[in-house]
Amino acid sequence: MDRFGGQYLTPGEETDIDIAAGRFSDQETWEDIFGGNSAGERRLVELVGWAYRAYGVVVAINPVRADCGILELEAPINTNDERVIGEPVAFTIARLQGS
Repeated sequence: MDRFGGQYLTPGEETDIDIAAGRFSDQETWEDIFGGNSAGERRLVELVGWAYRAYGVVVAINPVRADCGILELEAPINTNDERVIGEPVAFTIARLQGS
């Protein structure tokens, strides 16, 4: 993560980066995830450091991916049930990483 800091890039420089949820909070239940975004928001909210709260809508399964507005992220949900597609979700990313 640190290699994407200011000392390695110049203003206006473009770079390719893949952003992914490196680690999720292990304290959220299925009910927390599916009950935490009743408004169907799509956004990331910085919590502290590299931790974020993701608000999104499920767009795919195998793996489950959520549209969080600025990007799609894999979500901490394991299911093959297509009925979750279109459902709003919220989850905590303990570490958002780039490569």
